[in-house]
Amino acid sequence: MKKKEYKDRLIELLNEGIEELTTDQVIHKTKLLIFEYEKKQAYSTENKGRPWTDEELRVVLSFAPTKENILKLGQRI
Repeated sequence: MKKKEYKDRLIELLNEGIEELTTDQVIHKTKLLIFEYEKKQAYSTENKGRPWTDEELRVVLSFAPTKENILKLGQRI
């Protein structure tokens, strides 16, 4: 599937919504589903157990402790 087709299908699904949910609730549910999908993806473990540098720790501590940020920073890509 091409990017444009994917985008169009996703927008179409979002526009259809979910029964008995408001637009805000559909957006929230979609974000949770994307987070769950991302969590299940395989990531490189080459940095596992490696100590953090002072600069990396400063960056980590500057982010809010949200699920999304934890996942992003935990990957250390």
